[in-house]
Amino acid sequence: MNNSEILFLLGAGASCDAKIPVSSQMLNELEMKLVENVENNKWKEYKNLYYCIKSGIQYGIGISNKTNEINIESIINTIDELLKSYEHPIYPFVGSWVPRLTELAGKEFEKIKNFRKLIIEQLKIWMEIHYDEICNYYSGLIKFQKEYEHPLSIFSLNYDLCLEKQCKLNSVEVNRGFDNHIWSYKNFDRHDDNIAPINLYKIHGSIDWELTENEVTERDGNIDRLAIIFGTSYKLQYIDPFLFLFYEFRRQTLESATKFIVCIGYSFNDEHINGILNQALIKDNSKKIISIRPFDCCPITLEEINNEKEYICKKLKLCNSENVCIENYSANKFLEYQLSKDFFIKYKDEIDIPF
Repeated sequence: MNNSEILFLLGAGASCDAKIPVSSQMLNELEMKLVENVENNKWKEYKNLYYCIKSGIQYGIGISNKTNEINIESIINTIDELLKSYEHPIYPFVGSWVPRLTELAGKEFEKIKNFRKLIIEQLKIWMEIHYDEICNYYSGLIKFQKEYEHPLSIFSLNYDLCLEKQCKLNSVEVNRGFDNHIWSYKNFDRHDDNIAPINLYKIHGSIDWELTENEVTERDGNIDRLAIIFGTSYKLQYIDPFLFLFYEFRRQTLESATKFIVCIGYSFNDEHINGILNQALIKDNSKKIISIRPFDCCPITLEEINNEKEYICKKLKLCNSENVCIENYSANKFLEYQLSKDFFIKYKDEIDIPF
């Protein structure tokens, strides 16, 4: 294994600058498609079904007195739960479906199945960008690895291929856990002379992963077998690769060698990820989380920094903000112009790092 003191966590904001919409933006675009007045609009027939599902989610949020934001993940996650139908463990306690849902879902919930497939097809379209031109700022991670001279561990919550494409363009090996296009946890446990410069752990899966009965393979993902996870409440899966990848994130964040967890474009809204970050900082109060996110104004005030720290501490259930650092950069500006060994120098007095 590597002895890097710096670990990266990529959230949806890391790919915003590559024109890949975040979950809430995807939902807005989906709603526009449902009402778009164009000939042969294949989305139109699902309009009432969508709003029936959305209103149900809103009602659930309301009666539980929560402030959750509805996004594309919560829609798909709800659809997946509905598709379990009679096999859902709480079905005997529910008694019957909402009449309006039964009316709109079609026989055997066929319309819900088709609606889900249409959303996944659109998700692939959102991910199919001109990687060569628009996400070259990801090469900043490659440049930093060469300067740092240690293999990088990069954990991503995104499905896109931004980093993989940049590694390919720069002839840099990126290890995602595959050998001959078949995933195995053993591929992350290489001997020292075979360690890839970049190890990429895609915790929620990838747009080019396909889940079969016994394995995950690298392919141009079959829509019905796409190996990705939706929904913050159901991301801790009991099957590999998801269980291993989540465990590996926990293991590496808890390691004493890890001193910096650099979160790029992460909103701190994933309870499972937040729980691991909480454990890491409580176990070792010398660790630091560095949150890279752009603010509306520049420079930002001390009050804005403190408010952001307070927000993160609340999300991570931390008592104080001493271990939380805020950096006002968009992902492309940080990766392209700021990420270097010099960036961490200002923290050197607090943590003994080998620069």
